[in-house]
Amino acid sequence: RKAYTERMNSVSDHITIPSERLKLSISKLDQSDIVESYFSNVMQNLNSCINRNDTIDFERAASLIAGSKRKFIVTSRANSCIGDMLLKHLLPDVYETSHPALNVIDHLCDITENDCIVAVSFPRYSEMDFLATQMAYDAGAKIILITDKASSPLAQYATQILTVSVDSNTFFNSYVAVLFTMELLCSFISKKMGYSTEAKLELIDKYLSKVGLF
Repeated sequence: RKAYTERMNSVSDHITIPSERLKLSISKLDQSDIVESYFSNVMQNLNSCINRNDTIDFERAASLIAGSKRKFIVTSRANSCIGDMLLKHLLPDVYETSHPALNVIDHLCDITENDCIVAVSFPRYSEMDFLATQMAYDAGAKIILITDKASSPLAQYATQILTVSVDSNTFFNSYVAVLFTMELLCSFISKKMGYSTEAKLELIDKYLSKVGLF
């Protein structure tokens, strides 16, 4: 009964086509309080991050990232907003691969076993993300994957997986818990790096202060 109640206002993660999810979500939203049902979904997603991933999973992911020479962030479409905030102020040699002038394959063409990628992939899983992960795997690079389940298509190539639910009560995925997962991962990296990023942060603040851009 508890499991059934928790899923009452959720749109099944097996339905990934937005138009189909919209039809189902409208009927569910008509039968429930939107604020309450959405909040319930978000809380379940947040709990999924804590329940599915141990501290050692985050520590291992943080060590793999911090120990790599170059770090490539592999995201696409809605996931790009998550990738944009990751790692840049914590570590050197961090590269976002979703630049419009180049595709991810262009960015990864010289990736080596000394590098890593941080891939963020959720339904409907991007074929480009899959190819990028395969490319990194073939080069011997470390792969840190943030996805919804251990059976996702990219998981077969991952060195370390962090799973979090993106279920929602409407046609789009909910990325609140994904952002939480990213911030938590960054916290583990920050702890590992200690004061080594202090000079970098001071330099950034020095020049941003000149234009009041914070």
